[in-house]
Amino acid sequence: VEAPPPAPLEPPPAPPEAADPAITGQHGGFPIWDRAALPADRSTPLPTGQELVDVAVHPTGSWALVVTQDTDRDNVQWHRWDFEGPLAAMPGPPLDDGVVREVAWDPRDGAWIVSAQLGARHVLLRCAPTQRETCEPLLTADAPFTDVRVPLLKWGGQSRVFATLEEPGGARVMSVRTTGEAAYELTHPEGSFSDRTSPELRARVGAEVWAEQPPRVFAARDARLLDVDPARGDVLLAVDDRSVRVEWDAAARNWAAEPAPERAAPRPTGEVRVSPNGRMRWVRSEAVLRLVDRDGTVHWQADVSPATTLRGLGPTGRCVVLASPEGLRTTCSDHTAAGVRHLDSVSAVHVNGLLQDGLAYPPTRAERLYAVYEPFAYDDPRPPVFASIDGLLAVLHGGFQAVFLRRESTRSVPALRAFLTELEAHAPTPRVASVARVGLHLLAEGLSSSAADPVVAAELARIREGADAEGPLYGAPIQYDDYRPRGPYTTDPLLERYFRAFKATQALQLTPAERAALAQEPSVVAAWSAWVDVQAPFLMGSRQQRLFGASPLPPWVDQACTEPGEPRLYALAWGPDSEVFERLVAHDHLPPECGVATRQIPSGLDLLAALGDRSARSLLLTTPAGRYPELPERLEAVAARPLAAPGVAGAWLEVVAALARSERVPPDLEPGVWHRRRMETALSTWVDLRHLLVLVTERSAAQAGAGGEGWFESLEVEPAPGAVDPVPEAWAALAGAARALVALVDAEGEPELRVLLVELAELAEALGAMARAQAAGSPLSADQYDRLDWYVRAVEWPLMELSRYADVPGRRTQLAQPPPDPRIVDVHSVSPPGEARRYLHAAKGRPREVVVLLRDRGVTVPARGAVASYYEVVDTDLLDDAQWLTRLDTTPRPPWVNPPSAVE
Repeated sequence: VEAPPPAPLEPPPAPPEAADPAITGQHGGFPIWDRAALPADRSTPLPTGQELVDVAVHPTGSWALVVTQDTDRDNVQWHRWDFEGPLAAMPGPPLDDGVVREVAWDPRDGAWIVSAQLGARHVLLRCAPTQRETCEPLLTADAPFTDVRVPLLKWGGQSRVFATLEEPGGARVMSVRTTGEAAYELTHPEGSFSDRTSPELRARVGAEVWAEQPPRVFAARDARLLDVDPARGDVLLAVDDRSVRVEWDAAARNWAAEPAPERAAPRPTGEVRVSPNGRMRWVRSEAVLRLVDRDGTVHWQADVSPATTLRGLGPTGRCVVLASPEGLRTTCSDHTAAGVRHLDSVSAVHVNGLLQDGLAYPPTRAERLYAVYEPFAYDDPRPPVFASIDGLLAVLHGGFQAVFLRRESTRSVPALRAFLTELEAHAPTPRVASVARVGLHLLAEGLSSSAADPVVAAELARIREGADAEGPLYGAPIQYDDYRPRGPYTTDPLLERYFRAFKATQALQLTPAERAALAQEPSVVAAWSAWVDVQAPFLMGSRQQRLFGASPLPPWVDQACTEPGEPRLYALAWGPDSEVFERLVAHDHLPPECGVATRQIPSGLDLLAALGDRSARSLLLTTPAGRYPELPERLEAVAARPLAAPGVAGAWLEVVAALARSERVPPDLEPGVWHRRRMETALSTWVDLRHLLVLVTERSAAQAGAGGEGWFESLEVEPAPGAVDPVPEAWAALAGAARALVALVDAEGEPELRVLLVELAELAEALGAMARAQAAGSPLSADQYDRLDWYVRAVEWPLMELSRYADVPGRRTQLAQPPPDPRIVDVHSVSPPGEARRYLHAAKGRPREVVVLLRDRGVTVPARGAVASYYEVVDTDLLDDAQWLTRLDTTPRPPWVNPPSAVE
C-alpha cells in the first residue's frame, strides 16, 4: 500500500507591514506626530510611460504620496514612495475620469487635499485620513486650483487650505477652512470680494470696528501663492513682477493693512517652500537650489539641472524632494538653520550665535533659577521649554537643606549642649572645662553678652576680634575668622550660635591623658556619640581620627600622603572632592608624589577631570591653572583611586560625577560649548553641596609653594514642544540622591516633607525617561509635553515648600521665599611663608538664561530655560553670601566658562 502523498506545505505567513508613524496624541490642540527624518540622496525613476503630476511628503516624513498620469491620456495613478526602491502602487480617491493637478496633506490629521478637474468644474477636495474614497468638496470654481498649501496652523480653530485660482484674466489667492467653511479671496484684481468669498464674510464688510471684521483683501492684478509661513501665518505671494509677504496681524486677528517686501522669495518663475521654522525658505530658481533666510541671507546652496523642480518639503525642514525627467530624488542641507523650528522665539541678536554653536545666553537679572522660567508662561506663543537638570538640582538642594538644617536645630543643638554639659562636669583638666563653658555660652547667648568667667570672656573677645591668635585654651594658634557663620547657618540666630559653639568645641585637641580619662566616663562617651552621629548619614567619611573608637580611612584617601593627627572631638568630613584638591597642590612636608610643586590654588576643573571628564582634563592642562609638569601624573594617580562615596552627600557627588562623565552631545550643538555648559552645571551643584556642609567639612590646603477691537478670526500656531536636558545618567543619579534623603525623613513625624522628596525622586526618574525618548526620536505623550510646558511648577513650588521646612521655627507655617541662588563657600586655603593666608572660594552666581538647540521627533527646537552659574574667588578673607552678592557683578568668570552671550 502506497503512502499518501505529503500534504502541500502552507506558505509562511507574510510578515505584517510596518505601521506608518502616526498621531500619538494631542498637545495644545495640535497632533503629536511620530516623525521620521527624510533620508538624503534617495532616488527613484517614474514608471515607464508616465509623467509626474505632484508629490506630497507625509507629515511624518516616512513616505511620500506620488501622483502620475500616462503620457498619452489623463488617467491618474497613485503611488507610495518609502524612499527605498521604486514607487509602489496604492489606491486613491475614485475620481473616474477626473484630472488631478496637485495634492497636499492636512498636517493636522493626515487627510488628503486634492486639486482636481471633474468634467467642466475644478474643485478642492478633502479625502478622509482613513477612508480616502470618501472625499468632500471644499471649494468649486470654473478655473484650476494650483499651489495648494495646508500649513500646520489653525484659523478659527480649523486648518485652512490656501491655493492659487488660475483665472483667465489674472490669478488670485484663495483660502477655505478644511471644513469647507469661511472661504475668501486674499487677493482680488479690484481689491474687493467677489461671490467666491463666503456670504457670511461678505456680510461683515463695513462693520463697526468693535464688530467681527471681514478678512482683508489686497488689490493685485495677478497674484500667485508661493507658500505659507507655519511659524507666523504670513502668506508669501508672487504679485505681478515682485514677491511680497502678507503678514498676519496677531493683535487685529487679521491680515496686515499692507504687504511687506519678501527679500528671500524668488521671482515668480521659481518655486519656494517655507521651512517649518518660518525663517528659512527653500528656493529653486533657474539651476540653483538655495536655503535662504527671511532676510535674504543664503545659508546653503547646490546646483541642480535646469529641468529640476522643487516638489516637496520634509517635516523637519532639512530635506526636500526634487523632480526631473529622470525621476525623483531627495536632497538635504547640513546647515543647522534648515531644521530649527520656532526660531522666532529667539531674540534676533542671538540667532546667528545660536545657529553656530547651538547654545546662547540671553541676559537675565533673576536671583532664582525658577524666576527665569516664569515669564515664558506669558509669551504668546509660548517658547519651547528647556527642562534643565539645574532646576531639579535646585530642588535637591532645597530638600537636603530642609532635612539637614532641621536635624541641626532639633537634634544637633541639644546634643551638643548635652555633650558640653557632660564634658564640663567630667573635665579632666581646667582648660577642658573652660572650653566646655565657652561652647555652652556661645550656644546659649552667642557673642551678644559677656561672661562672668574671665577665661571664657577672654576667649569670647578673641572670637569677636576674628584674627589669628594664640588660643590659650587650645595650646595652638587659632584662625578665629573661621568662627564667623557662613553658608545656611546665617539664616537662623540659633544656627549662628551653634556654628560658633561647634567651632569652639571642635578646635579642642585633647592630650592622650585627657582622652583616656574621658573614655572612662560612660555618660561623656554616650553624649559625644549622640552628637557626632546626628549628621553622620549625610557625610562621606573623614581622614581625622574619631575621639573614641576606631575610624579607618576612606578608600579615596591616600594613606601615604595623610599626616597622622590627634583624634578630634568632631572628625570633619573629607570627601573625594577634598582629596582631589589636596593631591593636586603643593605640600612641602609630604613626599613629592603627594602633590604638585609650587601649585597653591586648585581649580574646579581638577574635580571634574578626576571624576572622568575628559573635556575638563583637556581644559585644565591647557590653562594657566594647569601648566605644572607634575600635574598630569598626579591627576592620573588620584583619578585612579575609588572616588565613589557613601551617604547622602556621596549620592549628590555622584550626580556631579554623572554630569562630568556624560559625553552625549546633542546633534545641533558645538561639542565644546555644550561641554562647558555641562561642567558649569556640575560645579554649581557641587557648590550647593559644599555650601550646606561648610561647618562639618574640612578644607583642603596647600603648604607654602608659590490687541485690537474687532477681528476676523484667531490664529493658533503649533505649540512648541519642550525638551529635556539630555543627561539621563545624571537624572538617574539625582533620583538616587533624593531617595537617599527620603530614607532619613520620619514618615510619621514629617509626612509632607517625605512626600516632597519622594515626588522629587519620581520626577527625576520621569524626566530621565523623557530624555532617553527624545534622544531616540520618539514622541512624548501629551501629558509629558504639558509637564515640560510647566516645568517651572516642578521647581518653584517644591522649593518654596522645602524652604518653609528649612526656615526658622517661628516662620515654618508660612510659605517661605527660597534664598537667592548666589552663594559662596571656602574650599581651600594656602598660607605661604611671609604672606597673608588666601582662601579659594567656590561660588554660585545668578542663574543664566539659556537657549539650547535640542531635538524632538527629528525637529530641532530652540528650547529656553535656565542653568546655574559657577565662579571661583581667591581672597584673603573668608567671604559669606552677603559679601558675595556685593562682589558678584564685578567678579570675572573662570576663563573656561561660556561667555555671557553668543555675540561676544
